[in-house]
Amino acid sequence: MLNTASTAERVPLQNRLVIYFQFCISQRGGIGPVPLRKLWETVARSRNVKVSRALRSNSDGFIYSLAAASGLDDLARVEAELRQRLVAQVLGEVTLLTRVAG
Repeated sequence: MLNTASTAERVPLQNRLVIYFQFCISQRGGIGPVPLRKLWETVARSRNVKVSRALRSNSDGFIYSLAAASGLDDLARVEAELRQRLVAQVLGEVTLLTRVAG
């Protein structure tokens, strides 16, 4: 019999990645994918993370997304530490940080 389950259905819930935060950086700023991933791994206290960026609809920069396994603990601590590290390590002003999940 052919297995028709999607990949998401086969991944255990605790291993599924969920976008927890999104942020924007001022147009002249930025952060590379490797430093951003290291920052997010440190803050999330996990190596099971993903970082991505997408062009904003008005083309004045990018929206960065930070994902981690579902069930990320202590979101208040994670958000506070994330804000602190982004301010310290990002070139340019972080113009928006939004908690998406949790």
